[in-house]
Amino acid sequence: SNTNPNSSLNSNSFNLKLVGDIDGDGMSEIVAWKRFTKNDMGEFYQIFVFDNNSKLLWKSPKSIDTTNSYVFGKWDFGESLPQALIDVDGDNQAELLVPVPKNDNTPTAWRIFKWQNRRFVAISFPPYLMGVQGDLDHFKWEKNPYSKSSDDRWVARLYPLNSIHNAKAKIVDVSPKHTPEIIYGKARLRFDPNGAYAVDWDKPLK
Repeated sequence: SNTNPNSSLNSNSFNLKLVGDIDGDGMSEIVAWKRFTKNDMGEFYQIFVFDNNSKLLWKSPKSIDTTNSYVFGKWDFGESLPQALIDVDGDNQAELLVPVPKNDNTPTAWRIFKWQNRRFVAISFPPYLMGVQGDLDHFKWEKNPYSKSSDDRWVARLYPLNSIHNAKAKIVDVSPKHTPEIIYGKARLRFDPNGAYAVDWDKPLK
């Protein structure tokens, strides 16, 4: 048996993984990650992509340069690790969504990676999933989180469901009309090329 964890998904060193069809072939791939080093800033992780036969297709570089798009980790200034495989552009291939690290209550920006030429490529996509004004169930991708069409409400965290079109989400609302100033909700979102809709709320924004 192969005991090299870099080439075998069956190794128990991967305690974190996501499953979804990233190349549109109708089969699910597996995105897994594990820590490879830590330093004063925090922990650094490497991402691996396997096909449905556990064959390694790609891995991210082992880099500790946090300005590099392919560096993932948990640092003192925030966390940037994969959260979901979601089809954000409507082509039936899942993109990898990874939050940009932050440690305050500003809107979450997402790093979005598309599977192209057998590797994940960081694409330029509007990075903020903001609430649409006047429609509590609707979230739209925005380049600027403070645009006139959006509310002070955003998708702050994603939790995968077994579909590349759906995810659970933590919603943050900092609209001035609230007391306390910050309220949290939890919803199941359905994604389409325009953004996402809450199809039901586990915890409504009240």
